[in-house]
Amino acid sequence: MKRPEVMNTEAAIRHYYGTGYIGNKEMLEIFGKKGSATIARLKKAARLQEIEQEIPEVVPNKVNVRIAYQVWNIDIDQLIENRRQLQALGL
Repeated sequence: MKRPEVMNTEAAIRHYYGTGYIGNKEMLEIFGKKGSATIARLKKAARLQEIEQEIPEVVPNKVNVRIAYQVWNIDIDQLIENRRQLQALGL
């Protein structure tokens, strides 16, 4: 699936290890200012995967963050490593 670039690595890591669910507000923080159609498309893809895996919608209007990152092909371990490298370089 095509997705926008992760604009805020810190937010992506924080939300992954946060409450376990992600909604529009968190998605905008991660991907930057995107249109509502883009956010809806991303959330719908994650929700379809939840349905396929028989994961119930627990928090209204939010999707499971681990499923979402899997669908969106966001590698959390790579984000953490990239952040660590940047910090080591002082950037």
